[in-house]
Amino acid sequence: MLKDLKKELQTTKNPLEKALGQYIVGLGQEVKEKTTLKGCAKAVTEKAKGQAPGGCAMVEDVAVYSWAREYFGVAAGAPAGKLSQNPGEMSPPKNVTFLDFSLEDLL
Repeated sequence: MLKDLKKELQTTKNPLEKALGQYIVGLGQEVKEKTTLKGCAKAVTEKAKGQAPGGCAMVEDVAVYSWAREYFGVAAGAPAGKLSQNPGEMSPPKNVTFLDFSLEDLL
């Protein structure tokens, strides 16, 4: 099934499907039968909508990739260098600078 997923990844133009597909293919693990990038994008979108009171939500990447692993039936333990399943276990990358300002400062 991973071979089919790679083929679908090459043909999709949807940026969400591409991001999810690249992540799952990068894990190098087999996926469940009858799963597709389109189906995964739909499942992830539905879960995100469920967390959107009033129609607006911000979902962390780690949560979205966890939902994708769940959809494809990929083991929860991501290989070294990949995202952790638990957002609390993640630490910021060492090369990221955090800015401390208000949006009002930009007005």
